[in-house]
Amino acid sequence: MALFGRGKRHGAASGEGCPDHKPCNKLAGIPLHDLDSRLRLVVTPIADLGSDSITAQLGGGLAALLVAMDLPSTGGAHAVPAHFTPRWNSTSPDLLARALGNMERDRLAIESLAGGNGGPALYVVTGQDGLPGAAHVLRLEQVLGQRLPHGALVAMPSNNRFYAVPIHSGDDLGLLDTLVSAVRGLAEQGPVLSQDVFWLHDGQLDPLNATVKDGELRYFPSDAFKQLLPQLRRDHSH
Repeated sequence: MALFGRGKRHGAASGEGCPDHKPCNKLAGIPLHDLDSRLRLVVTPIADLGSDSITAQLGGGLAALLVAMDLPSTGGAHAVPAHFTPRWNSTSPDLLARALGNMERDRLAIESLAGGNGGPALYVVTGQDGLPGAAHVLRLEQVLGQRLPHGALVAMPSNNRFYAVPIHSGDDLGLLDTLVSAVRGLAEQGPVLSQDVFWLHDGQLDPLNATVKDGELRYFPSDAFKQLLPQLRRDHSH
């Protein structure tokens, strides 16, 4: 996946050369074969990342952060510092890909809130067993069991849950106002990961800059999304 070709890695010191670095000490105490199986991705605001993080940029101010999960009995996760990667004798993009592969074994709760009678479908996907769910948006076709040549509308209220509307025709865009209202409602109750609604395509999150003003939905998408609209109209007419 091209996404992981842009994995960030800073620093070149060995992970064994930082005895006073608490995150490295925590990771160094885990056997390598066990540590490898605990690698996961957590969707995180770029503004919250340190310079030594291993990430894949997703767009929209968000990134997939490489972490090692604690045991289920303890919960939590530890960001893997870039200078710790020599322990694997590997590269940051490879470790990001391994984490995504590990996620194929994770259990997810998938709820369908719409889509009756062949109409637009809205899915809510939530991570289970203490494992983060939002990064599964990167494997959305596998999660939903359907091809998505036009991508999907996505909202990311937390790093454990996301909303997705597969785009098959222009009718599916009718659920954009539902996504905007859902995220705004959650934001009124407390902090959310992002208040944006995105167009997910090619592993990237493209903000639609959607807002509701005076009861009217307005959005200001990218040129790439605008170019998709005629294609959706043609597909709908066939």
